[in-house]
Amino acid sequence: MADGYQTLEEFYNGKAEEERLEWIRRSQMPAMSIAAKFPRPVDSAHDLYQYYRKKADEMAKLLARYRQLAMEPQPATAMGAAVH
Repeated sequence: MADGYQTLEEFYNGKAEEERLEWIRRSQMPAMSIAAKFPRPVDSAHDLYQYYRKKADEMAKLLARYRQLAMEPQPATAMGAAVH
C-alpha cells in the first residue's frame, strides 16, 4: 500500500513542477489589459501548482503513516488454538 502512495506522491510532485514552470512562464508575459478575463492564465497555473503540491504532501503523509504501520510488530496469534 505504501508503494502506491509513493507513486502518487511522485506523480503529484511532477505535476506540481510542471505547473510551477508554467506559472513562471505565464508570470513573465505582459498583462493584456485591466479588463482581462478572470481567472488569468497565470492564476490558473498558480492554483494548479498549489493543488498538486497539496496532493503530493497528502500522499507523503499517507506514505509515512503506512510505512510506520508496516514497521510495527504484529500481535501474536495463538498457534493451534481451538475455534469455538
